[in-house]
Amino acid sequence: ALRREMTPAETILWSSLRKSHLAGYHFRRQQVIESFIVDYYCHRTGVILEVDGGIHQLKVASDAERDAILIAGGFYILRVRNEDVLNNLPGVLELILKTCREAAVNMKQREKDV
Repeated sequence: ALRREMTPAETILWSSLRKSHLAGYHFRRQQVIESFIVDYYCHRTGVILEVDGGIHQLKVASDAERDAILIAGGFYILRVRNEDVLNNLPGVLELILKTCREAAVNMKQREKDV
C-alpha cells in the first residue's frame, strides 16, 4: 500500500531521485532496513531519507527511537518535511546531495580506518 499511495510530496521528490537523477546517487523507495521500512535509501552512501508529514509530530518519540537504532547500524538519517519538498524542492535536493556527499566521504574514511 505504501508504494501505491505516495503523498504528493513523496511523488514529487521521487521524480527527482529515481533513475539516479541526483548527481548519480541511486535511491531505492520503500526499502526494508533493520525491520523498518524507510521512505528512500541510498545504498552507496548509507543515507536514509524520510519525508515527514503532520503525523510525525505525534510520533516524535518513536521516530527518535527508530532513528537511534538505524544510526547505531551505521546509517545516516535525513528528515525533510512535506512542506519543504512542496515549497522548496531545489533546496531539499541540495540538502540531500550535500548529505550524500558528506556520508560518502565519511564512509570512505571509515573503510580506511578498518
